[in-house]
Amino acid sequence: MLKSYKAIYDRGSIRWLGESPDMDENGARLAKILRETDPSLLANLAEKFGDPVEWQREQRRDKR
Repeated sequence: MLKSYKAIYDRGSIRWLGESPDMDENGARLAKILRETDPSLLANLAEKFGDPVEWQREQRRDKR
């Protein structure tokens, strides 16, 4: 399992909170940025695109 490292990303720079990933031979660090999503954004998407569970049910019906 991959290790996780906490950091703050602000205006193009990363500040590591505690331990940071090791650098490679070129002095670079590989990081996958995961951010917390604002719940209101998810609600807006649900309103715009509808219920994802219902969409999935419809897709399954089409394949039968």
